[in-house]
Amino acid sequence: MNFDILRKHNEMPGAKKVFFVPINTGQLDLYEGFMANGFELYSLNFGGIKGWSESVYMKRRGEMDSVFLKACDDIRPDWVYMMLDSARLSPGAIKKAKKILPNAIFTNWTGDVRREPKPFVVELGKIVDITLIVSTGQLEQYRRHGLNRVEFLQAGIDTGKFFRMSEKEREVLRKELKHDVVFCAHNTTAHPGSAQRNEIGIKLSKLYGSRCALYGGGWKKCKASARGPIPYFDQNKVYNGSKIVISINNYNDIEMYFSARQLAAMGSGTITVSRYIPGLEKYFDNGHDLVWFTTTDECMKLVDYYLKNEDEARQIGINGAKKIQECHSRVEFVRKIATQLGFLGQKEL
Repeated sequence: MNFDILRKHNEMPGAKKVFFVPINTGQLDLYEGFMANGFELYSLNFGGIKGWSESVYMKRRGEMDSVFLKACDDIRPDWVYMMLDSARLSPGAIKKAKKILPNAIFTNWTGDVRREPKPFVVELGKIVDITLIVSTGQLEQYRRHGLNRVEFLQAGIDTGKFFRMSEKEREVLRKELKHDVVFCAHNTTAHPGSAQRNEIGIKLSKLYGSRCALYGGGWKKCKASARGPIPYFDQNKVYNGSKIVISINNYNDIEMYFSARQLAAMGSGTITVSRYIPGLEKYFDNGHDLVWFTTTDECMKLVDYYLKNEDEARQIGINGAKKIQECHSRVEFVRKIATQLGFLGQKEL
């Protein structure tokens, strides 16, 4: 196969060059983030090749390594920005790339949270200059694994795709979708947060029936509410067409970790009722731009209250969207890390 997937996105003579190697197509909305911050951008995306399973990727990894190394040599970037949490590239290839580019900064960001760091992320973290993760609660855990350097960087979202629509558009969607409460998440038993997800989903479904929409797999027991899986960026539509959005993470006890689901929900401008995680108050104001709960009973009471107090709910939703647009966009995400690395303004890391 010919890996004809290397792209140059813009022409910016004299600018710093970024070589972006994402996990898969889900992260391609970072393109604008790099270009808006004044970088000349190149990308190489090995994710989402039609018909390729993980075993096929592993068998063809040598070819992908070669394409990656040639691109490093041709582009000569100042910054190699990777979002790898599986071995699409071999650690050996990244070691060779660092020899080709002795003055470039190599970073790897992972938004994937597990109880223990993934072995590949740890292995890669011993090679790259900086590993970036989405919580402060696991920094020491990563450091104990011997990574060269690990720092915290919260996620951002594409605010061009998650935003508050006009009141007219929202009203049309509400009539079309016919639900008041929405939760977009798979219902599994795989993570610590799964039990509360299941409990709240079942209670909402029993209480509100079809007025509650549960998008994702695993909700067969909630027949009145189950809507099936939904593409990621389509979630903005169902959020805008609802009165309340529920957000519950897979892990709810890790300091400063919350899913990008919460950011997307808030970005839509609909009030988000979110599971509390340690440190959430460092980002948001309870009752002003976000509402949070700890117990299932608290969640149910909040849903009932805000369905009955729509004006208050509406203003919290508007405040939340404003906060996301200002502080949690992909452009802001890149600005933060680029500043931390010294590419923009004063170096912070």
